[in-house]
Amino acid sequence: MTALRVGLLAAALLAALASPGGAAAQEPLEAVSDEVSTDGFPDAVVFELRAALPVEVERAEVRYSARRRQCVSSVSLGEAELTDAGGGALSARWEWNLRRSGGLPPGASVSYNWRLTGGGRVFETPERTFVYEDPRFEWRRLSGEGVDVLWHEGEERFAYSALDAAEASLRRIAESAGSAPDDRVEIRLYEDAESLQGGLVFPREYTGGVAYPAYGLIAIGLDPANLAWGRRAIAHELSHVVVGQAAFRCGAGIPSWLDEGLAMYNEGPLEGAFRRPLDAAVASNRLFTLDGVAGAFPSEPEDAVLAYAQSWSVVDYLIREHGPERMNVLLQSFAGSGAIERALADAYGFDTLGLENRWRESLGLPGRAAQALPTPIPIPSAPLFQTGTPQPQPTGAAPTPATAPPTVAPSAAASSATPTAAAPPPPQATPTPSGGAGCNRSGGGETSGLDAALAALLAGGALLAIRRTA
Repeated sequence: MTALRVGLLAAALLAALASPGGAAAQEPLEAVSDEVSTDGFPDAVVFELRAALPVEVERAEVRYSARRRQCVSSVSLGEAELTDAGGGALSARWEWNLRRSGGLPPGASVSYNWRLTGGGRVFETPERTFVYEDPRFEWRRLSGEGVDVLWHEGEERFAYSALDAAEASLRRIAESAGSAPDDRVEIRLYEDAESLQGGLVFPREYTGGVAYPAYGLIAIGLDPANLAWGRRAIAHELSHVVVGQAAFRCGAGIPSWLDEGLAMYNEGPLEGAFRRPLDAAVASNRLFTLDGVAGAFPSEPEDAVLAYAQSWSVVDYLIREHGPERMNVLLQSFAGSGAIERALADAYGFDTLGLENRWRESLGLPGRAAQALPTPIPIPSAPLFQTGTPQPQPTGAAPTPATAPPTVAPSAAASSATPTAAAPPPPQATPTPSGGAGCNRSGGGETSGLDAALAALLAGGALLAIRRTA
C-alpha cells in the first residue's frame, strides 16, 4: 500500500469519527461525588458516583485495573445501576463482587474511572487510584530499605524487629540469587492467623501467611510473642516475591523444587525437622526425582517435608558449587525462555537429569539413568521416587495436590498468592495443631504461602506448619 493511500485512509477515518454518525468524542465529566467503599471487605468493593449531565444517561460503566505484573495490560468493565438523585443529578452504583472475581490482596492499588454515555455523547471522569485496605484495623507503617512493614497489634519494637528481619532477608536473597524486588514490598502483619483469614476471600483453615509476587505484597498472621517463627516466614515469603518477579514468564512457572528450594534456603540453616527426614532418605536412597517435585508437592505430610528438604538441598548444592551469579543467570534465562531445561543449560551447561545426577553424587549416591520412553504405549509421568531398584509407575487416581489451584480474577484479582500456614503458638501457650509450614501457590503470576500437605506435619507442636502465590 502506497503512502498516498495510507494518508487517504487515515483522513477518511478521521472524517468518519468527526461526523455525526461516527464514534462520539469523549468529554470530561466533573462529578459531584466519586467514592469507593470497602465496607464489604473482603467480599466486595462499592463504587458510587453522583453527577449532573446535560443529556439523559443511558449507560454508566466503571473502568478499573489493579496495579500488578501481568502478561497483557487490561482494563475491566463493570456496568453500574442508575438512579435519579434529584435536582437534575443522577446516581450510579456498581459493586465489584470479589467472591466471583477471585479476590484482591490487602494493599493492592487499583486505578479506575467512570464512563457515562447518552444522547450520542460520552463523558469520562479523570482516572483515580485507591488502595484496597483492610478497614477492620488501624494500620501503622515502618519503612526500611526496599520494604515497608504494616502492623496493627504490638509495640513499635515488634515492628522494628520484623523490619530488620525483612531487610536481612532481602540482603540474603540478593546474595544467594543475585535478585531484588522490582519495587518496594509491603508486609502486613496481622495479630494472628484468624485475623489474617478474615481478610481473605475463601481462606483455608491452615493459612497463616500469603504472598502475592505480582503485587509485591505479603500478609502474615504473626503473634508479637512468636517472632522467631515470623523471621523465617518473612524470609520464605519474601523469597517467593523476589523469585516470582525475577523469573516471571507469561504462561510458565518455575519448578517447585527451585522456587521452594530458594525460599527454604533463604530462611537460613535447614531446621532439624527437615534435616532428619532428608538424611534418612539419603541413607536409604529414597529421594524424589526432580521431575517428581517440579509441580505440586506430595499431599502426605512426611513426603511433603522431604520434598521441601530435598529442594533446599538441591539449591544449596547449586549455590555452593556454582555461586549466586549462576543462580541469577538461571532465573533470568527462565524469564526469557520459560523453559527450565534451556535455563539450566544457559546457566550451568547441563539439564535437569544432569543436575540431579551431580547433586546425587555430591550426597554419595549413584546417578540415575534417563527413563526410557516405551512405544507405542503413552509416555508415563515421572516416578515420584528413584531408588536403587527402579520403582513401578503409580496407577489409579492421582493424589490430591498439596496446593490449591491458582485463583486469578478475570480482571484485577490477585494473580498469585501463596498462603503460608499458621505459625505455632508462642512457647508459653498450649500448642494447637492447626497450622502447616509450607506454601500454597496459586499460580502464574502470583501467590505464595504454606502447604496444606504440612498442616498435620509433626505431632506435639514441634512444627505445626510450613510456608510456601496469586
